[in-house]
Amino acid sequence: MQATMKSTTSAKQFILLLAGIVGILEIGYVKANSPENAEPDAALQQLRLACKKSTNLSDADFNLMLANKLFTWNTSANAAATIPKTVKCYTACFLKRSDIILPDNKLNEAHIRQMITMLTRNPNKANATVEKCRNFIGSDECERAYGFELCLIGETGLYFL
Repeated sequence: MQATMKSTTSAKQFILLLAGIVGILEIGYVKANSPENAEPDAALQQLRLACKKSTNLSDADFNLMLANKLFTWNTSANAAATIPKTVKCYTACFLKRSDIILPDNKLNEAHIRQMITMLTRNPNKANATVEKCRNFIGSDECERAYGFELCLIGETGLYFL
């Protein structure tokens, strides 16, 4: 009986944690040019739509990406090679406008560590993730941003788009 109660409690805690992560990402870590009184969901949507437009991302790919269907924590390098360039450039746009990638195309490591630590409550995980993912190599900023996002998802399970 006690083991069942513990697993039920753990499941509930996990669900609450996931809900909290989504809320934190939408509220605390999206930088968008929006009126001060705009709702966080509206600011996030505005940011997503601005990046969609600036990269000519198709509606189909946009919807697949938002549903976490284009890449996940277990996306292989072979599968990543088939991802459309517009998706990769959307990733770069979103990460830049969210201050995860700086204007000089370097990672905002302090910001990333802070976010991962807050979301995982594990500063060692945050440091290890930044160390592993910081120098992702790609042929251009879109490839590097996409590679960083894949690394971030793989290391933490966090999806920042």
